[in-house]
Amino acid sequence: MPTGGRRVTGLEAAGNRAYALFASCSGTYITSYALPCTSYTLMSATADSDTWAPAGQATTGLNDAGKLTSAYIALSGSVGYLVAPDGTLYSGPLGGAWQQSGKLPCLPGTPQPSGLPYGALFAVTADSHQLTAVCPGITPTQLSKVYTSGNGASWTQQPMTAWGSLTDPGVPASLTAAPGGTLVLATMHGLYVLPAGGSQWKAASEANAPSRGFSYVGMTTDSQGVALPADTTRHEIWMTFDGGLTWAPRTVAG
Repeated sequence: MPTGGRRVTGLEAAGNRAYALFASCSGTYITSYALPCTSYTLMSATADSDTWAPAGQATTGLNDAGKLTSAYIALSGSVGYLVAPDGTLYSGPLGGAWQQSGKLPCLPGTPQPSGLPYGALFAVTADSHQLTAVCPGITPTQLSKVYTSGNGASWTQQPMTAWGSLTDPGVPASLTAAPGGTLVLATMHGLYVLPAGGSQWKAASEANAPSRGFSYVGMTTDSQGVALPADTTRHEIWMTFDGGLTWAPRTVAG
């Protein structure tokens, strides 16, 4: 399906509908696919279609005053969410119009090479539609701030004591929520899990953990998830089968 020369930095699907972020970017994508992007439009397509169409006027041409920036989409059941470059949160029914529903406590900021934000990370719990945002510290060693919300309009910060004895979890790179509410955070130091109903983040158990941490993590069920090492030369896909508590590579490094 053609994209009109724009780069796709986010793609999610639910039911018979897919949503994508079409980014307007400068420069060549060979070495910097998502880095030089300044504007984003939420596009939608159904399973029986071969064309994309804007999801609505409210989510078209989103930017942060011309800065190099990022955006993020997440689908949960029949509801979708979009974090715009200026931190505005949009939501709406799949197949319907999305409207502004709030604002995140921090901005997505410049994109990682993968297209994920270097700033605000976002996840939604499918079973309860609880929203979670992670805002990185000002310095690489400063603890990230974690916020939760039920509607996106008001946010509550977790107490910093939720990190327990963890003093330097690393720069956050990816955040996911399992359907039942468990949160897993991928950082440049490793993987960290906050079990559903728990009050303390803990370092996940990782055998022969990658020295550069992980660039992506996602939970497909309450027990199973996948993670990708930041060091792509490892050629590994890591998996968990116990809700994010322990992880191990399921592919042979080559």
